[in-house]
Amino acid sequence: MSNLCASGGYYLSANSNRIFALPTTITGSIGVFGVKFDATGLARDYGVNVEHVVSGPFTASNSIFQPMTPKVEAALRRRMNTTYDTFKGIVSLGRGLSPTEVEARAQGRVMTGMQALDECLIDEVGGLDRALSFAKRNYTNTGDADVEFWPKPPSAKELFSKVTGGDKEGAVSIIQLMWNELLGNTSDSFESRDINKLDITDFLFGGGVSTPALLALSANARDPEPMLTIDANEALRVAFQNQNQ
Repeated sequence: MSNLCASGGYYLSANSNRIFALPTTITGSIGVFGVKFDATGLARDYGVNVEHVVSGPFTASNSIFQPMTPKVEAALRRRMNTTYDTFKGIVSLGRGLSPTEVEARAQGRVMTGMQALDECLIDEVGGLDRALSFAKRNYTNTGDADVEFWPKPPSAKELFSKVTGGDKEGAVSIIQLMWNELLGNTSDSFESRDINKLDITDFLFGGGVSTPALLALSANARDPEPMLTIDANEALRVAFQNQNQ
């Protein structure tokens, strides 16, 4: 777990074979809350009238123009309590704690990684390198494996093709804009450096470079994350080993 892994993040982590966290990781927050917006008063003040065609007392309960009735409030509390119990059950199973022990650590309490270690909510204080080392030691025969980062960064050719639709002339203006942004000086242009812009676009469309500036052009760009990869034989061995345990 990195800088922040609380509530939903811990929900996902709780059943892991081993949980690592940094000393200052914000974690815990085992709890659930719900919100019901009621805009009936606001609508009334502005002369807005909303009517619902309903088939039961809860049909329009999620509408902001439906007031919070005692029945709706009771139903909302039941849903939250059910989700809370499920959350605590997952933590209990994953961490080997009794329901009473989980409740003592739950109720939305937030803690650091060091505090979580003391409360048995994590197994070890350490970062990504330590987690990868553990995975290599325990899930491979050789103790070694390749680490890949996903999603893989798109190549310059893919980025420019996506942004410009394959139009090299259109890519020229993008390169000029990037040049100006990076240098912060529009007077230091391509022309002043005697650079052929079409030669550069030919180079980029050929996939000759990939830089953070180009990655920023991707509408779906996100920081890549590590993934431990093993070959097919290793994967089958681990799968059967886990099945027989």
